[in-house]
Amino acid sequence: MYHKINMMLKNKILKMVLNMKKNLRTVNTTMIMCILFVSVFAFMVPISPVKAQGRLFDFASVVNIIWVNVNESGIAIEPLQEYREYELKIEYSIIKGLFGGLIYNFLYVGRRVDIKLELIDYPREWSTVFIPSDTITVNLPRNVNQLIEKSIVIMVSVDESAPAYKDGTISIRATVPKIGIIDGFSKEVQLTVKAAYFPMLSIMPLLGDKIKISPYKETKIPLDIQNLGNGRTRVFAEIENASKNFNVSIEDIIIDVGETKQIFLTVIADHKFDVESIILKFTPAWSENPVLTGKSSSFKLSFINDGSYKEDLGFKIDITIIITVIVIIILIIISVLLLKRRKK
Repeated sequence: MYHKINMMLKNKILKMVLNMKKNLRTVNTTMIMCILFVSVFAFMVPISPVKAQGRLFDFASVVNIIWVNVNESGIAIEPLQEYREYELKIEYSIIKGLFGGLIYNFLYVGRRVDIKLELIDYPREWSTVFIPSDTITVNLPRNVNQLIEKSIVIMVSVDESAPAYKDGTISIRATVPKIGIIDGFSKEVQLTVKAAYFPMLSIMPLLGDKIKISPYKETKIPLDIQNLGNGRTRVFAEIENASKNFNVSIEDIIIDVGETKQIFLTVIADHKFDVESIILKFTPAWSENPVLTGKSSSFKLSFINDGSYKEDLGFKIDITIIITVIVIIILIIISVLLLKRRKK
């Protein structure tokens, strides 16, 4: 009897243990399936870095672009003379969900990441922008929270058509593709550049550099001046050297970019010269700030006496006096003839 009761108790206990194992196995399977389902769902749904922080297994790349020497944006670039270097610091990090670290450590530590750099826009009509490399390669760190920093230098030059001290914008985009469950990311940065004043003049004396003039007569010598620079220009015109026997004057002028205007050199000379030279000097200056000047240019004009002036070589006889004398003589002759007739 005792043996029979003991066997019944053993059978019940064994049955209970088997039921508990079955239930535990069911719970574990359910939990594993839930985890797999959540993970697969997380892999399939794109996320933003902000959302990644609030979800369990999600990841997202984050790229930040810092213009290191931003204070140089106010320094104008000399056209045709230099490449200006601009340093950019690229910061790469990962935003992860609550349990993302477990998956990251197992699947992604040391994995290669390529950050693509793309020149989106720049003033193509007057500048050249050069990025030495369009790809920055990093390896994912063991610590998912680690910030990775890389630096690049882009080079910018401007040509003579770049408008003086007008801002131009360079847009650069950094992009990280999706890496497994680590979502991709893209960010743009704008750099401001400007060109310095670049003066360039073309000066053409329309009558040539050897000109015949008449003494004591005002002569106007036309000169065409063309603005080939990159800013509205005031041209300061000066007489650098002239004979004391010459009375000369010239005017300043303001010329827009690409425009040609005419000015006049006015000359009045006496007769005491055969050939005389005048040196003219022209200095370009930015009309918005005449302190900014370019290199002066000088050239020489030679003036030749045309010989039209004749000096008096003796006593000048007035034609009126001659006529008066002739009339008097004729009257005397007539009077004499009349007297002779009366005597007869």
